[in-house]
Amino acid sequence: MTVWVIRNGVLVDKTTCQRRQERSLFPTPMLSKPMEPYQSPIDSKEITSWAVRDQDLKANDCYDPRDFSGTYPKGRKAKNERPEPEQLSLPFREHTTV
Repeated sequence: MTVWVIRNGVLVDKTTCQRRQERSLFPTPMLSKPMEPYQSPIDSKEITSWAVRDQDLKANDCYDPRDFSGTYPKGRKAKNERPEPEQLSLPFREHTTV
């Protein structure tokens, strides 16, 4: 069965109309927002980029709590201590056949 679509006000066969351009195989780098230079609160060095910031934190055995979304329990003990998720009560209708 032929499927027809309207493209630019003209009725055309869907199989013959141009599709959107395929995704490029060329990798696109992720860009981060620029960083304003600041003085490190750990050892007073000037931090000018994200890489320098990461090196400074690693060299001083520190971390920024804003970089983590929450706590990540490790091991079997922590897994067993997690509370069970609360079961939601859904409104069900009784189905009756006539």
